[in-house]
Amino acid sequence: MLRINFLFFLLTFFTGTLFSQKYTIKGIVADSETKEPLSFVNIVINNTNTGGVTDIDGKFRLISDEKPLYLTFSYVGYEKVVYDVPDKVSHTIYMKRTEVLLDEVIILPGENPAHRLIDSLLLYRHRNNPEMLPSFTYKSHNKLSFGIDLEQLRMQTRKDSLDAEEMSRMMKKTYLMLIESITERKYLYPDNTKETVLASKVSGLSDPLFSLIASQLQTFSFYPDYITILDKKYLNPVSKGTTDRYLFILEDTLYKGADTVFIISYRPRLHRNFDGLKGLLYINTYRYALQYVTAEPAQGAAGSFDIKLRQSYELVNDSTWFPVQLNTELTYKYPNSDLKIFGNGRTYIKDIEINGKVHKRELGNTAYEILPDATNRDSGFWESNRFEPLTEKDIETYRFIDSLSKKHNLNRYSGLFKTLSEGKIPWKCFDLDIEKLFGYNNYHGWRIGLGLEINHKISDLFSAGGYLNYSFKKEQLRYGAALTLNIDRRN
Repeated sequence: MLRINFLFFLLTFFTGTLFSQKYTIKGIVADSETKEPLSFVNIVINNTNTGGVTDIDGKFRLISDEKPLYLTFSYVGYEKVVYDVPDKVSHTIYMKRTEVLLDEVIILPGENPAHRLIDSLLLYRHRNNPEMLPSFTYKSHNKLSFGIDLEQLRMQTRKDSLDAEEMSRMMKKTYLMLIESITERKYLYPDNTKETVLASKVSGLSDPLFSLIASQLQTFSFYPDYITILDKKYLNPVSKGTTDRYLFILEDTLYKGADTVFIISYRPRLHRNFDGLKGLLYINTYRYALQYVTAEPAQGAAGSFDIKLRQSYELVNDSTWFPVQLNTELTYKYPNSDLKIFGNGRTYIKDIEINGKVHKRELGNTAYEILPDATNRDSGFWESNRFEPLTEKDIETYRFIDSLSKKHNLNRYSGLFKTLSEGKIPWKCFDLDIEKLFGYNNYHGWRIGLGLEINHKISDLFSAGGYLNYSFKKEQLRYGAALTLNIDRRN
């Protein structure tokens, strides 16, 4: 009897396990020509309403109760792909771009269904805007890389040029520049914010000021009335009255459990004269919030720059939609040339705390602060704070450019930008005051002189110096001295 009961238990257990089997499929979706990953592509498993979307890096991981026999991929501006699933672990799917022509007048039956969704989004806009929260804190891993268009480089240099061939081989393995930073941000409503650079890493240089570039490439969220891109303001489609200025089209629908995600394309209406954007809005019906966003200037390149923004939001504490990844793609085209430099900026946000205790005195009077040991963090700190490990190309970039910097002593220029912005020229352990070299005013007339003070190479706690100058009008020699004590580094 005991054996029969045990056999019955095993049969029940394994039958239950068999019927509850889950199927997992993962991969990446990319453009068939550029091989660039495609963000937020809609994926449907077999002939069902279940599936998902690719993440901001074009990757997907689907879990299904039903064995995936085929996947259907759809994305605005690309041909639909039906992919028969072979027996392998990971998959790469390429989608072909298609030209979508929009007529000057689009006649829709009755009310545009996209307008109802935009109105619902605007109704919940302030509640979903993270910068309307009482407070929040988070850490971010910021990464910015620059590369070069190798095909154009080959075309614009002689084929038999050894330098060009060597440059081409090098650029396959490394970036032109790689910048990383780990930052911590604290925010207190309505506009008290402070971002602290905890760690900074710049290929070939030790100046942490460059780390601010990676974290300041784009707007933190897509809810302000205007979106600033490269110092130019664009009217946000997610703002009041934009249905008269923007054309919204409901392109697709995703189903995520009990919730629905509507995909809406947007662009400025024809014959409307304003600085606008174009792209896609993914609106989740849970609290009618943005889940994914893509955006770029509708009028094309901003000067010599093309720029595209991508944002991904996740539900934190089952109550608040919060940005978790911000991507920026930059393309710089040299004047009178087809040669291009590409920039790829990524900000990964983690350790998010909503409405925690943030005191105004913690923020002080500075918006950005760089910790003194930011450039001296060990590998353990980086490994525990990076969102993703370094790629082989990242590692080779640091190795190659750091060795190049060491050979040519490039770090001697790393502090030049900071000291020049402060009106000083670095010379060993001294800073020369530019204003003391020469000048003119009505009282003293023309004067020449010299001003020196010791810099951070001596101490970060104090600075001492003096000046000497001669006035030609007064025929007078003047001098002075000063001592500065940095009692509180933050102030």
